[in-house]
Amino acid sequence: MRISRKKIRILLTVFVSLLVFQIKAQQVNYGEYFFDQDPGIGFGFPIGMAAADSVNINLNISNTSLTQGFHTLFVRVRNSAGKWSFFQGRKFFIRPVEPIVSPKVVAANFFIDSDPGFNGGTTVNFSPADSVSNNATTPTSTLTNGFHKLYMRVKDSLGNWSLYKSMDFDVDALAPVVPAKIAGAEYFYDTDPGLGNGVSVTTPIDDSVSVNTGFNFNNVPGIFHSIYFRTKDSNGVWSHYTQGFMYKDINPMIQSSKITAAEYFLSHDPGMGNATPVSSFAAADNIDINCSVATTGLGFGYDSLYIRVKDSSGVWSLPVRNTFKVVDPAKVNDVVFNGDFDAIITPNPAKENTTIQINSTEPVIVTIKVFTTVGAIVSETATSVHGLLQYPLDVNNLSSGTYFVEINAGENKLVRKLVKL
Repeated sequence: MRISRKKIRILLTVFVSLLVFQIKAQQVNYGEYFFDQDPGIGFGFPIGMAAADSVNINLNISNTSLTQGFHTLFVRVRNSAGKWSFFQGRKFFIRPVEPIVSPKVVAANFFIDSDPGFNGGTTVNFSPADSVSNNATTPTSTLTNGFHKLYMRVKDSLGNWSLYKSMDFDVDALAPVVPAKIAGAEYFYDTDPGLGNGVSVTTPIDDSVSVNTGFNFNNVPGIFHSIYFRTKDSNGVWSHYTQGFMYKDINPMIQSSKITAAEYFLSHDPGMGNATPVSSFAAADNIDINCSVATTGLGFGYDSLYIRVKDSSGVWSLPVRNTFKVVDPAKVNDVVFNGDFDAIITPNPAKENTTIQINSTEPVIVTIKVFTTVGAIVSETATSVHGLLQYPLDVNNLSSGTYFVEINAGENKLVRKLVKL
């Protein structure tokens, strides 16, 4: 350690264990310190302390009598039986106190590419300070186009120059900018015929224009096409084109047909017109189908329901597929359109309270209704579900018997049979 010629502050923790053949424990009750050479036990500088098994020594020690250079501080302690410990030594260094000089920044200059020397460069004017922030204009009119380096350094009040700091910049002599306005436009299909060879569109001369024109593609063969649009400014410069896509209807006479029939089937398609028909309904542009689907003979697990419709022209649509699940415990039909929603009641039968385990891969609001076997609602609650939820169902007020629990989440519906003991 380096120590100026002031005072030494030491903090030592000393624990002395002496091998004695007495039952009574001895404690540390005195200490002393000395520098460099041992004056003999008991002849050092005293350290007062309260008797204890271990002690923390925290004191200021004067070093004014010591010469400049390296020295060693030694400390030792004595126990209540008069036995001295070995000493502990710490080396330190004494140096003269030097005055602290805080120089200020008094000058600065900058230069480009080549260093003209400390006193060269362009001078930056400012008031002397510990730190400076200054805006200076750097002329570039004599520089060639391309990359250059700007260097800057400062000098303090002691005459010392700092190292320079550099930054890169690019000189680009721009041609004078001539304001141009949009003076024309054209479009073309699929293949670029060349600048100025598309279908011309008349536009006002302005900074920006909104074009609303009819596109003539009567003579364009095929159905799917790309259409391109670009503009020209008053300097005769064309823009890049903007691309869009178009569909040409080969039969522009659209006849409005209505839905006149519908049918459904499970799992396997029996052929158009051979599936189970949906009850008669009035012909319409769109219909809502609400019917009961028998699941007799299906195995337990997930299955598929397909529905298709026929229009007044006799054309059948593609079938729409919905997924549902047939479960054994409730002995009733489940309608699960997404196939990602399920619920289990446990324990079932239940004597007091039971729990509905509801699982949904999407966040949904679930309503839970309990019905008697004749359709009377005895309770109705709602909750939110995302993931697996253990929802308590209170059946204490229900009479013994069979009930049905209807669990609805949007288009998904499950029905579970519940037995109250």
